[in-house]
Amino acid sequence: MTGANPASRPQASRDEDLRAIHLRDQGFVTASRQGRHVENHLDDDHIGELIEQALSRADHARLGLVDRDDTNSGLDANP
Repeated sequence: MTGANPASRPQASRDEDLRAIHLRDQGFVTASRQGRHVENHLDDDHIGELIEQALSRADHARLGLVDRDDTNSGLDANP
């Protein structure tokens, strides 16, 4: 993220900034600033593993590799 005028930046970059801000608000990401440059860091390795699992699951669902009966992974409130 930079201090540049948000309207002059590509939409994808602005969207990435908003996602990083939301993750920081939730305590998943910390940020360090050096001048206009901001580096975002995952709070711990467990958060990274969860994100990787979620992205992998989303890819499998997008490709049709997930059995639709298995979409809740045992997280049903009423088993």
